[in-house]
Amino acid sequence: MEDEEMLSKIERLVSKLQGHVPNFLKPILTPLYRSLYFRLQLAIVKHKNRNELWEYWRHPILNNGRNLPTDYLHGEERSQFLVRLVQKYVEPSAKILEIGSNVGRNLYYLFNAGYTKLTGVEINKDAIERMELL
Repeated sequence: MEDEEMLSKIERLVSKLQGHVPNFLKPILTPLYRSLYFRLQLAIVKHKNRNELWEYWRHPILNNGRNLPTDYLHGEERSQFLVRLVQKYVEPSAKILEIGSNVGRNLYYLFNAGYTKLTGVEINKDAIERMELL
Protein backbone atom coordinates (compact mmCIF):
# COMPACT_ATOMS: atom_id res chain seq x y z
CA MET A 1 0.00 0.00 0.00
CA GLU A 2 1.34 3.40 -0.94
CA ASP A 3 2.05 5.84 1.89
CA GLU A 4 -0.41 8.46 0.65
CA GLU A 5 -3.09 5.79 0.25
CA MET A 6 -2.55 4.70 3.86
CA LEU A 7 -2.89 8.26 5.15
CA SER A 8 -6.00 8.72 3.03
CA LYS A 9 -7.53 5.59 4.57
CA ILE A 10 -6.74 6.89 8.06
CA GLU A 11 -8.42 10.21 7.22
CA ARG A 12 -11.53 8.39 5.94
CA LEU A 13 -11.66 6.22 9.06
CA VAL A 14 -11.41 9.25 11.33
CA SER A 15 -14.18 10.98 9.36
CA LYS A 16 -16.44 7.97 9.89
CA LEU A 17 -15.60 7.77 13.58
CA GLN A 18 -16.21 11.48 14.19
CA GLY A 19 -19.93 10.98 13.75
CA HIS A 20 -19.90 8.57 16.70
CA VAL A 21 -17.80 10.64 19.10
CA PRO A 22 -19.74 12.63 21.71
CA ASN A 23 -19.24 16.39 21.37
CA PHE A 24 -17.70 16.69 24.84
CA LEU A 25 -14.85 14.37 23.76
CA LYS A 26 -14.01 16.18 20.52
CA PRO A 27 -11.85 18.87 22.21
CA ILE A 28 -9.79 16.06 23.75
CA LEU A 29 -9.60 13.79 20.73
CA THR A 30 -8.88 16.42 18.06
CA PRO A 31 -5.39 17.33 19.33
CA LEU A 32 -4.65 13.66 19.97
CA TYR A 33 -5.69 12.78 16.42
CA ARG A 34 -3.54 15.57 14.99
CA SER A 35 -0.56 14.40 17.02
CA LEU A 36 -1.08 10.78 15.99
CA TYR A 37 -1.56 11.74 12.34
CA PHE A 38 1.67 13.77 12.41
CA ARG A 39 3.55 10.88 14.01
CA LEU A 40 2.17 8.47 11.44
CA GLN A 41 3.35 10.75 8.66
CA LEU A 42 6.83 10.81 10.19
CA ALA A 43 6.83 7.05 10.65
CA ILE A 44 5.78 6.49 7.06
CA VAL A 45 8.56 8.73 5.83
CA LYS A 46 11.13 6.90 7.97
CA HIS A 47 9.87 3.39 7.24
CA LYS A 48 9.38 2.10 3.76
CA ASN A 49 6.64 -0.43 4.43
CA ARG A 50 4.09 -1.71 6.92
CA ASN A 51 6.29 -4.65 7.93
CA GLU A 52 9.05 -2.31 9.05
CA LEU A 53 6.54 -0.31 11.09
CA TRP A 54 5.27 -3.52 12.66
CA GLU A 55 8.80 -4.61 13.55
CA TYR A 56 9.63 -1.19 15.01
CA TRP A 57 6.80 -1.41 17.54
CA ARG A 58 6.91 -5.18 18.05
CA HIS A 59 10.67 -5.54 18.62
CA PRO A 60 12.11 -2.25 19.92
CA ILE A 61 15.36 -3.88 21.00
CA LEU A 62 16.22 -4.17 17.31
CA ASN A 63 15.83 -0.40 16.87
CA ASN A 64 19.10 0.62 18.51
CA GLY A 65 17.46 0.40 21.92
CA ARG A 66 14.82 3.02 21.14
CA ASN A 67 11.23 2.58 22.29
CA LEU A 68 12.10 0.05 25.00
CA PRO A 69 9.33 -0.89 27.48
CA THR A 70 11.51 0.29 30.36
CA ASP A 71 11.45 3.80 28.85
CA TYR A 72 7.71 3.89 29.56
CA LEU A 73 7.99 3.05 33.26
CA HIS A 74 8.82 6.70 33.91
CA GLY A 75 6.89 9.79 32.90
CA GLU A 76 4.56 10.11 35.84
CA GLU A 77 3.83 13.76 35.04
CA ARG A 78 2.35 12.84 31.67
CA SER A 79 0.17 10.13 33.18
CA GLN A 80 -0.99 12.47 35.95
CA PHE A 81 -1.87 15.10 33.34
CA LEU A 82 -3.82 12.48 31.37
CA VAL A 83 -5.75 11.46 34.50
CA ARG A 84 -6.68 15.09 35.26
CA LEU A 85 -7.86 15.53 31.69
CA VAL A 86 -9.89 12.32 31.71
CA GLN A 87 -11.42 13.17 35.11
CA LYS A 88 -12.61 16.45 33.67
CA TYR A 89 -14.60 14.82 30.84
CA VAL A 90 -15.12 11.12 31.59
CA GLU A 91 -17.05 9.41 34.39
CA PRO A 92 -15.21 6.70 36.37
CA SER A 93 -17.82 4.17 35.20
CA ALA A 94 -16.84 4.69 31.52
CA LYS A 95 -14.98 2.09 29.49
CA ILE A 96 -11.53 3.25 28.40
CA LEU A 97 -9.41 1.68 25.66
CA GLU A 98 -5.74 2.55 25.29
CA ILE A 99 -4.16 1.41 22.05
CA GLY A 100 -0.40 1.04 22.31
CA SER A 101 -0.44 0.87 26.10
CA ASN A 102 3.13 -0.43 26.35
CA VAL A 103 3.75 -1.32 30.03
CA GLY A 104 0.39 0.12 31.06
CA ARG A 105 1.57 3.19 32.97
CA ASN A 106 -1.41 5.33 31.92
CA LEU A 107 -3.84 2.52 32.69
CA TYR A 108 -2.23 2.10 36.12
CA TYR A 109 -2.75 5.78 36.92
CA LEU A 110 -6.32 5.70 35.64
CA PHE A 111 -7.05 2.61 37.76
CA ASN A 112 -5.68 4.33 40.86
CA ALA A 113 -7.95 7.29 40.07
CA GLY A 114 -11.02 5.03 40.22
CA TYR A 115 -11.42 3.97 36.60
CA THR A 116 -11.88 0.20 36.54
CA LYS A 117 -13.21 -0.58 33.06
CA LEU A 118 -9.84 -0.34 31.37
CA THR A 119 -8.47 -2.21 28.38
CA GLY A 120 -5.02 -1.94 26.85
CA VAL A 121 -3.84 -3.19 23.47
CA GLU A 122 -0.13 -3.83 22.94
CA ILE A 123 1.83 -5.85 20.35
CA ASN A 124 5.26 -5.71 22.02
CA LYS A 125 5.74 -8.99 23.91
CA ASP A 126 8.44 -7.51 26.18
CA ALA A 127 6.11 -4.70 27.21
CA ILE A 128 3.28 -7.17 27.88
CA GLU A 129 5.54 -9.37 30.01
CA ARG A 130 6.73 -6.36 32.01
CA MET A 131 3.13 -5.17 32.42
CA GLU A 132 2.15 -8.56 33.84
CA LEU A 133 4.93 -8.28 36.44
CA LEU A 134 3.72 -4.91 37.72
